[in-house]
Amino acid sequence: MPTMMGFKTKNSMYYLNSNKKEITGGVLGDGWYPFEDATILIGTSADILLADGRKITTSTVESYL
Repeated sequence: MPTMMGFKTKNSMYYLNSNKKEITGGVLGDGWYPFEDATILIGTSADILLADGRKITTSTVESYL
């Protein structure tokens, strides 16, 4: 995975830094949050497990940025 990756849902955009394992955007707002795991595939919901144990499921991923 590249160092920085982004993806777009219908109403939101998210960005991930894979070196630092951090994510921002969408329901998370402007701050960066550490994550443990992320599954992001076009045509399905993205599943993100944050380091604090919260699980985020987005709406359908439309494209990578």
